[in-house]
Amino acid sequence: MTRSLRTSLLLGTGLPTILVLAAAGAGIHLLVAKDLRTQFDEILLSKARLLASTVEQDMWTVELEFDDLEMGEFLSPRGPGFLQLWQSQDSTLYRSPSLGEMDLPFPPTASEEPRFRYFDLPGGLHGRGVCLVFTPRWDRESFGRSTIGTREFRVTLILARSTELMDRMLARLGLYLTVLLLLALSILSASLVTAIGLSLKPVNRLAADIERLGEDDLTVRLESGRLPAEIHPVVDRMNDFLDRLTRAFAREKAFSADVAHELRTPLAGLQSLLEVSLARSRSADEYEATLKECLQISGHLQTLVRTLLSLARMEAGHIELDLQTVALDDVIRSAWRRFQDRAQARGLSIKWDLAAARPISTDPALLEAAVGNVLDNAVSHVNSGGALRICTREEAGTVILRVSNTGCAIDQTEAEELRDRFRRGDRARSETGMHHGLGLSVIREVMRVFGGEVRIRAERGGRYEITLTLPTPS
Repeated sequence: MTRSLRTSLLLGTGLPTILVLAAAGAGIHLLVAKDLRTQFDEILLSKARLLASTVEQDMWTVELEFDDLEMGEFLSPRGPGFLQLWQSQDSTLYRSPSLGEMDLPFPPTASEEPRFRYFDLPGGLHGRGVCLVFTPRWDRESFGRSTIGTREFRVTLILARSTELMDRMLARLGLYLTVLLLLALSILSASLVTAIGLSLKPVNRLAADIERLGEDDLTVRLESGRLPAEIHPVVDRMNDFLDRLTRAFAREKAFSADVAHELRTPLAGLQSLLEVSLARSRSADEYEATLKECLQISGHLQTLVRTLLSLARMEAGHIELDLQTVALDDVIRSAWRRFQDRAQARGLSIKWDLAAARPISTDPALLEAAVGNVLDNAVSHVNSGGALRICTREEAGTVILRVSNTGCAIDQTEAEELRDRFRRGDRARSETGMHHGLGLSVIREVMRVFGGEVRIRAERGGRYEITLTLPTPS
C-alpha cells in the first residue's frame, strides 16, 4: 500500500514526539512518586524512632511511656497511623486501637536496620510501614548506673501509615500529566498538519508544473527559484532528464531521416537500373552486368539492415554473448586480413606493435566486428601513401588497442560527432557503397556490452586515433 508524503511526515514527526512526551510524563510521575515515598519513609522512621525512645526496661518488664506523646493518629479505626510492638512473636506489648483485632505481620527475621514495606491495613486500606528492632533503654532511677548482669529485652516495632493521601496525590498528578499530554498532542497535531501542508505546497506546485508539460513540446523547463533548496536537486535532475529526452527525440528523428536517406539512394539506383534494363531488349552480357550491379546494391542494403539490427539488439540488451578466452592480438590479426589488400593498394605503411599477450574472456565474433570497424575506419581515412600504426598494451587489469593513422581531415569536435549514426568523414563520403556511417556506433555499443570504453583523438592535418580499452579477467 502506497503511503503519501504527508502521512509519512506526520508519522515520522508525530510518533517520536508522542513517545518523547509520554516518556517525559512517565518519568516525571516516577520521580515525584519516588520523592514522595522517600519523604513518607523519612517521616515514618522519625516517628518510629521517637516512639522507640520512650520505651524503657527494668529487670523484669518493658514499659511504654507514650503519655507525653500525641497518639491521636493511632486511635481512629481509619488511622491514619497503625502501631504494634512485640517483646517476642507471641508477646504483644502494644497494639494501637486503629488496628482493632488485626495484627501487623511480625517480621520473619530480626534486623537492627530499618526496613520498609507495604501493608494491607484495616478497612481495606493500603499502607506503608517501617520495622525497627531495638533494645529499650534502662530505667536507671530503679537500678542505678550499673546494669551489669541484668537481662536485656529486644523489642520489635512496626509503624505503618495509610498511603491513601499519597496515592490520591499521585493519581491526581497522573491525571494532570495525561491532560497536559493530550492537550500538547492536540496542539502539536494541528501545528504539524498546518506546517506540513504549507511545506508541501511547493511540491504540489512542482507536480502541477510537471503535469502541464506537453508531450509535443519538451522545450519548457521547470523553474526552481521559488522552491525550497531541498527540491532544487529534483528540479535539476528533471530538467536534465528533459534535456536528454529532447536530445533523444532529436536523434530518433534524425535517425529516421538518415535511414530514409540511406535507403533511398540505393533503392533509387536499383530502380533506375531495372527501368533502364527493361526499356529495350539487351544482350545477355548487358543483363548480366545489370544484375551484378543490382546484386551489389542489394548486398549494400543487406549490410546496412544487418548492422542496424545488431545495433538495436545491443542497445536493447537482447544480444547473447558467446564468451570464449582469446588473445586480443589474435583477433586483430584475424580482422586485418580483410583490409590488407586495400592497404597495399593505397601504398600504406603499417607499423605493428602488439604486446597484449594476456587472454581475455569475450565474444570473439563481436569483438572482431568492433576491431574490424576500427581498422576499416583507419584504412579508409588515411591519406594515400600514409602511415598506419596498430599497437596493443596491458595496463592495470585492462588490455588496450590503439589504432592511429595520418592524414586526419577533421578536428576533435568533428571526431566526436562521428559517434552519431550515419556520420561520415569526407573521404568516406566519397567511397559510395563502402561505408554507412555506422562504424563508430557499432564500436561504441560493442564496448558498452563488454564493459569497456572508446576514446577518439583527432588533430586536423595530423593523426586520427581510436583507443579501445577492455577489462581482463580478475
